[in-house]
Amino acid sequence: MNIRINFSFDQRQGFWPVRGILERMAEKVNETQGAAFAFFPISLVVAEILNNSIQHGMTFKSAGQLRVRHLSCQNCIEITLIDTGCAYHPPKMPSGTDPLNPSESGYGWMILFQLCTRIQYRHKSGRNLLRLCLPINAP
Repeated sequence: MNIRINFSFDQRQGFWPVRGILERMAEKVNETQGAAFAFFPISLVVAEILNNSIQHGMTFKSAGQLRVRHLSCQNCIEITLIDTGCAYHPPKMPSGTDPLNPSESGYGWMILFQLCTRIQYRHKSGRNLLRLCLPINAP
């Protein structure tokens, strides 16, 4: 599986682009992996990073690319989000995992840290690059 979805965001659209991106991704995963593939963890991670990117990083009009691919050698799904928004704040990833006391970034990052085995982020040349590794056996 090697999926690439290009997208653009205009603040007048609100969060609707996320739903459209998830629907396109679901179609492509179904085409390549079949309906029995565990799509829920992938969609949860993708929805969280897209919503976070749009809410906190995107400028009035921004563009980006979502990549989802199966790394069989590592038994994981690699999810990459590249966008032209502002750098994420805080620049270091939060480490809180207590559901009763989330970090200042909230529950979103906590969910990502619990589901993903690797999270990498960098901002370079006006672009954000967020790469996550989701184990195939994620709940």
